[in-house]
Amino acid sequence: MSQALNWPSAWPVHATVASLLEEAEQTARPHLAGRQWAMAQSIIVVLAEAQSGGNGNMTVAELCATVGVSVDDIARPLITLTFLQYVHSEPLGGRQPGGMRLDPFDPDKFRCRLICAQSGYPPD
Repeated sequence: MSQALNWPSAWPVHATVASLLEEAEQTARPHLAGRQWAMAQSIIVVLAEAQSGGNGNMTVAELCATVGVSVDDIARPLITLTFLQYVHSEPLGGRQPGGMRLDPFDPDKFRCRLICAQSGYPPD
């Protein structure tokens, strides 16, 4: 694989929720299958809920800060969603370049925190 990706600055923490949903529709849906598609779907659902709650122009980093989770919590499905070449050439899980740890994504936890944040309640 070429080193065209400048990890982790290439990772889309500054992309908006709306742009990632558009990316998902155009890129992920036609190319992902099985486990990778299931992983991508888990983040698509969360992003869609964020957008429907009026947070479509919020960046991923802002969304995570609002919800009270680390961006590492959504790193794996976002990478699956946006960097297909990277995902297809590297094993999922473990440590990746730059030392970012890819934690398993818990969409239910994230969604609960998102609902609390949108309602103005503390997440815990």
